[in-house]
Amino acid sequence: MAKAAGPARVSSLSSIIAPSSWGRDSSGVRTGFSPLGDFLRHPGLPSSSPRSILAVEVEMAYTRRSPFVRVRPGLLGLGLVLVLIVAGVLASAWCWWLIPRLRGDYRTTPEFRKMKEAEVFISTRAGEEIRLTVRVADEQDEQLAGFQHIGRKVLARSLILFVFPQEIRGKFHMRNVLAPLDIAFIREDGEIFSIIRMEPGLELYGPEPDEPFKYALEAPADLFSERGIEVGSSLRFLPSPSPSP
Repeated sequence: MAKAAGPARVSSLSSIIAPSSWGRDSSGVRTGFSPLGDFLRHPGLPSSSPRSILAVEVEMAYTRRSPFVRVRPGLLGLGLVLVLIVAGVLASAWCWWLIPRLRGDYRTTPEFRKMKEAEVFISTRAGEEIRLTVRVADEQDEQLAGFQHIGRKVLARSLILFVFPQEIRGKFHMRNVLAPLDIAFIREDGEIFSIIRMEPGLELYGPEPDEPFKYALEAPADLFSERGIEVGSSLRFLPSPSPSP
């Protein structure tokens, strides 16, 4: 018994746990009883036999194994790979959901990009002069497009000044426009005579102004009221329409 490495380890541990006796059962497996009555057996013991926590400790000492070493490095690496794969799939799904929405918020159209930028000044009734950067829609394709299909982020920071060859009558619509607008209708002399709120929804066309207009300034809802622009304010430094080809 002393020349076997395994039993020697158990024997040394037996001095700590002080089993009352050691022996072999009918199957030839070494057994022992501690003073606490714990039934100790060799690691080869069938799983159906009784085992205690102390028996497991002896078993670990006998085999010189840690419960953490029982996890194979290959399985640990495989688990890490699976975690990384799942994280990658979740990140891809998030990007797949988020990127189109970001692109949608910043979407523009060829007609919108073609509109040239200009600066105009609006003199308020309080005597304040407000400087605005606008996109000028003075060609028919630009006027037909307007804010249609423009992303919310772009729309929230943009203004379009419609410039017509002469004073006209007509209505503006909200087809494919994603957010409310305020439209200031302006006479040929630059005076704002009407401001109309336009809402996306079932009502496609907004009300028609009472008078003909030569200019119409579309802006995000509430921008005019926040800047003190109202009926009676005047637009100056007006751009000229593009010459006809």
